[in-house]
Amino acid sequence: NASQAGCEMLFLPENFSFIGMTSTDALAVAEPVEGPLISRYRQLAKTTGMWLSLGGFQESGPDEEHRYNSHIIISKEGEVAAVYRKIHLFDVDLPAST
Repeated sequence: NASQAGCEMLFLPENFSFIGMTSTDALAVAEPVEGPLISRYRQLAKTTGMWLSLGGFQESGPDEEHRYNSHIIISKEGEVAAVYRKIHLFDVDLPAST
């Protein structure tokens, strides 16, 4: 309906794909950007001719130690145009200041 109404870009909210009960639930569903979930959204963008802004995707990294809260932009052609891996500034140890 949105594309038929002239919408050119659809913005989905943070945690668009999953909201868990605990902070570790997202680890269980994390997958790479090339995985099946984003593949379905890429097809949706291509089919509707709309850009998609997907906030809060649980992305798996190159190994078990790397997981990302990623924001993904998909073009109307169904291509991943951008991936922003968010940084949580509150889990960084800073040296004591004087």
